[in-house]
Amino acid sequence: MARLRRAGVGVRHAEFVTEQLFNPDARDTESPWWFMFLSQMRGLDTGAIDVLAGPRGRGKTALACMLLAHTCWRDKMCRYTTAMDLLQHIKDGFDQPGINVKAVYAKTPLLVIDEFHRCDTSDWAHRTIESIIDDRYRNKRDTILITNDQPEKFVRHAGESISSRVKECGGIVVLDGRDYRERAND
Repeated sequence: MARLRRAGVGVRHAEFVTEQLFNPDARDTESPWWFMFLSQMRGLDTGAIDVLAGPRGRGKTALACMLLAHTCWRDKMCRYTTAMDLLQHIKDGFDQPGINVKAVYAKTPLLVIDEFHRCDTSDWAHRTIESIIDDRYRNKRDTILITNDQPEKFVRHAGESISSRVKECGGIVVLDGRDYRERAND
């Protein structure tokens, strides 16, 4: 759990991942979600840029955190962040001479950017995220973008450059079905 927390994963998702990976009785290995995890896991270490899309509560962040855990436990650096936190971290780094905060996000072997749909649409924000994804694309580093947008809206929001890279070396995976948060209350 400590590796996940160092990577930026919140307590709730770190606990979920730990339970899934270390408690076989907690797994629903017959669920479509588990099959999606196994399928996405096989795409790691290929320089993939994947998008997990769909409504809230469908397991997008949990799936990304499971993939991040798989990478962390192979002693590789990982980073989980939201689009807004990533941009704020870079802005905060402007006041730290000699430190290239953007490079931290560009160089980590697996970067998960959650809440991509909330990304600031200013020119600076778009160019900054596009630059990070472009660097990751050139250097074949895995990237997972998470959005509540439907695929068509994601493509419009992300722009041509990011969308083109997703098409070439990854894809948009739509998670739908019943809300997991509603199931927890059943």
